[in-house]
Amino acid sequence: MKNINTETVYHYTSPEGVYQILKSKSLRFTDCQYLNDSGEISYIERLFKEEYCRILRNRSEEISIPKFVNQIFQSRFGEDRLFFGENKNGDNEFSIKKYRYYVLCASSDFDSSSMWSYYIKNNSYYGYNLGIEIATLKKCFENSSQNLDIELLSDKVVYDELEQRKIIFNKLNELFQNLDKSTELLDENKEDRRLINDFVEGIEEFINIKKLFFKNPAFSSEKEYRFVLKIPEKFDGNNCFNLDYRVGKSGIITPFITWFFGLNEKELMFKQITFAPMIEIVLARESFRRFLATSVYENIKFVNSSMNVRF
Repeated sequence: MKNINTETVYHYTSPEGVYQILKSKSLRFTDCQYLNDSGEISYIERLFKEEYCRILRNRSEEISIPKFVNQIFQSRFGEDRLFFGENKNGDNEFSIKKYRYYVLCASSDFDSSSMWSYYIKNNSYYGYNLGIEIATLKKCFENSSQNLDIELLSDKVVYDELEQRKIIFNKLNELFQNLDKSTELLDENKEDRRLINDFVEGIEEFINIKKLFFKNPAFSSEKEYRFVLKIPEKFDGNNCFNLDYRVGKSGIITPFITWFFGLNEKELMFKQITFAPMIEIVLARESFRRFLATSVYENIKFVNSSMNVRF
């Protein structure tokens, strides 16, 4: 998956959140089903189906959305990977392996009024953000995930609908062209039916990834960047990745993955702490300075928000 050349992105969180991250050396990834905007996971469905029909028109084929595409969107919060092949009886069928996606949100903007607005309390801003060095986070993940069926995806969120449609169309065009090349082989050789599976898998993987990185243009001011863990649904956790639950803002029990990244002095992914406009900013900075002096975190820059506060 394409990654942009952004060295540092910023994870906005509450005072309790930033304290727990630094103290426990861990980050929380929330199940994508429980993201703040309940409609964002389904946002891609309309665009994808319209571009799929456009491809079919260009190919002079019957305009119809195949059943497997609808099945993918019906299981829109996870990934039911479809594998086409022979079962133990020698019959061709689709088998399924289930995955879930867990999301950590950040922004390329370290001083975003849109992001600070989530942390207003008593007519003041009580939030922080942590500047995360992307390359170091990925290195820490590689160390933590060895021999595990866990994948880390990361990229900027795309908000422009024309760009989203172009990405969808180009991917579909690529998959159809690959399928066309195998048509004669499919008629002659049963073993090459695996190429149908490649087509189905290609569409499913594309949808399940892009649905997490496409958002409505109305949210473009957030300039979001996301880290996503793809984890088997039956994963129970280990020393580095712990599955747990908490009560969310709406009172719903929310599953999340805590990743204990095990920093050492050569792998300090946090480069900056930004303080939102808040009361007692001088005292807050001094408290963080003393707290960080007792930990492995060194050379973290403190930055005050320059945003003008109006209530």
